[in-house]
Amino acid sequence: MVVFVDAMLFGALAPLIPGYADEFGLSKTGAGLLVASFGAGALLGGIPGGLAAARWGPKSAVVAGLVLLTVSIIDVPSVDPAAAIEVTKLENGFYRVVARFGFMDPPNVPDALARARELGLQWLEQDTTYYLAHLTLFVHARLGMAAWRDKMFVFLARNARRATNFFRIPPDRVVEIGIQIEI
Repeated sequence: MVVFVDAMLFGALAPLIPGYADEFGLSKTGAGLLVASFGAGALLGGIPGGLAAARWGPKSAVVAGLVLLTVSIIDVPSVDPAAAIEVTKLENGFYRVVARFGFMDPPNVPDALARARELGLQWLEQDTTYYLAHLTLFVHARLGMAAWRDKMFVFLARNARRATNFFRIPPDRVVEIGIQIEI
């Protein structure tokens, strides 16, 4: 199975959206399209890049199924286990899994996928490759917030915990796709 985890989209970009909306005079629809374009670009670039890296890298990959995983940290301390995992079977071996964790719950993606198996997900841990986005942020003098705020944000983002550690994903099963963004 292939699991896509884009851990940094809302954590890194959501605080910047109001500033971009004001600077470029975007409506709410325009700001929504700005957020959606990042996700669409990461998905459209990530799938072929990840498949090529898995095929010609140290591991060969045969995609027998695809899991689109959304990990949500919600504004409650703990999530009821019955509501924590949602599995939707799509066509041609595709699955959509939503894993919800409270802000006090340690997010564990492999455990969430194991619980999703009980709800119908056909998943084998040993055949899983996780594809993660790795953002590299750069400060641009004319974009974004005040320069010192941009620099502080970049510093904090560079020193944040890695997604593999935060989500407890086995590092030997990860392919990271790098994205460079000027803020």
